[in-house]
Amino acid sequence: MIFMRKEENRLNRESNIELLRIVAMLMVIVCHCIGWNPYFSSMTQDGSVRSIFLESLSGLGKVGVHIFFLISGYFTILKPVKAKSLAKIWIKGYLYKVLIALFAFTLLAVGYTSIRDNIFSEGVTMHFLEVFNPTTTEWWFLSTYIIIMVASPFIANVVKKVKRAKMKRFLIIFGFLFYLASFLFRLEDPILNFDGFGTYITYLITFMVGAYIGLYKIKLSHQTTYIWAIFSYLITLAWSIAVVKFGFGTGYRYDTWNNHFTHFIMALSIFFMFLNLKINMKIINVLASYSLGVYLLHNSALSNRYLWKVFDIHIFYNSYLIYFAPFIFAVVVYLLCTMLDYVLSKIIVNRVANLLT
Repeated sequence: MIFMRKEENRLNRESNIELLRIVAMLMVIVCHCIGWNPYFSSMTQDGSVRSIFLESLSGLGKVGVHIFFLISGYFTILKPVKAKSLAKIWIKGYLYKVLIALFAFTLLAVGYTSIRDNIFSEGVTMHFLEVFNPTTTEWWFLSTYIIIMVASPFIANVVKKVKRAKMKRFLIIFGFLFYLASFLFRLEDPILNFDGFGTYITYLITFMVGAYIGLYKIKLSHQTTYIWAIFSYLITLAWSIAVVKFGFGTGYRYDTWNNHFTHFIMALSIFFMFLNLKINMKIINVLASYSLGVYLLHNSALSNRYLWKVFDIHIFYNSYLIYFAPFIFAVVVYLLCTMLDYVLSKIIVNRVANLLT
């Protein structure tokens, strides 16, 4: 599974994959640090090198999500996920929505004007509505993950039963046609794009690729993974230049397009890169085990509207620090959310989840 919490899992899991989980979550945080910044539009529209750089990073969140599904498929093919584990993930997501909402009401009660003045704004209202529907909007990844994992026994059975050569051809041909269709539908009519239901197809393909790699223990050489990773980022840069410098179209923005083919290529390259690493460090396994909590705490409708006003990269926009700030802020947010998740899990979340499951 993507998210593991038990102590024995921390000790037995391969640290190279655990490190990859951390890197993937940092990618997600970098994406949110840039994309949720109040000045995002102005920072990525002036045609400068800085704006192209930020545009190219704004889609890293989708790369991170692809990596999570590759990891999930890689392990689930040999060890099916338990319904109890999925239930605990859902419960934890719901509890964090409630706790964040209660925190906001507490700030409101003590007269925190920023909350009071914006209590009916889109972001805050959306969060309170999410308390009653914890599988939509800001946490689309969590709902997509749970749905695919519920179907994972069937998916794993298909991957195992279909002959290796046929499955390989299917993944290549279907994946190619899907990403091509996604591009063409956007080109013809943005209303018909695949960013809705197509999100499930996108990550279903990724999950199946991860399962295929895990089943047949496929690896690529270091040189091949580096070449593909560099190649995918060069395409990303070219795409970003086309958007920022030549106004290629908002429908093709790297940060908003779920089915951008370079997301998958880059994620797959990085995944193979980490498969080749040999690492055994307990601290990595421990930090990686809090990745779910980090995601839930930093990425709610309420958190997104206020967190990135504190960790504001815009103040560094005219400085060389803009090239480092998103990564530094991402590490700081990951560590802060890890500590908060540790405390909340010990005090209430794990107890409630164990009680209900």
